[in-house]
Amino acid sequence: MEDSSYEGLQARLAEAEATLAAISRGEVDALVVGNDQNREVFTLHSADLPYHALVEQMAEGALSLAPDHTVIYCNGFFCDLVGLPFEQITGRSLFEFLDLKTQHTFAKAVMAGEVANVLGELVRVNHEQIPIQLAITPPGVRTLRRTTVMVSDLRVLRRLAVVTEARDVAQADSAAKDHFLAVLGHELRNP
Repeated sequence: MEDSSYEGLQARLAEAEATLAAISRGEVDALVVGNDQNREVFTLHSADLPYHALVEQMAEGALSLAPDHTVIYCNGFFCDLVGLPFEQITGRSLFEFLDLKTQHTFAKAVMAGEVANVLGELVRVNHEQIPIQLAITPPGVRTLRRTTVMVSDLRVLRRLAVVTEARDVAQADSAAKDHFLAVLGHELRNP
């Protein structure tokens, strides 16, 4: 009797190991975080699928982090920002993608335990730095068990600011030219 229960236990263990291996290879909608002694499995439940689709289509990065800042989930926009595929980002620390000053500010914000916005620099795989804003919601806020982070790419806003400034300068120059021509026309008509 003991042999069959032992064999059954071995079969169940082999099945669990095969499932974990399939998750690690990306064949199952889940992620394994941790080492052999301490692993957590995060799965995407069917009720979450509409939210998952929404987050994947956003024009901002979306992240879910473990307590040690390990990336449990990131959307496609964040993958594009970093320049790596999903499989090469999850399981790594978010700090691998932030400059040192941003890492420090981020850690301080999470330790404070309140929703925070942090300006900083994201470091792409090619070492290019991108100005970003991190909207951080730490665990415990709104009953969250994990830190969630929204990442906004500020390059577009900075380009918009440059274009807006150039437009304002051009409008001021045009107004000055119009005023000069009006004064000149008045002086020519009434010497």
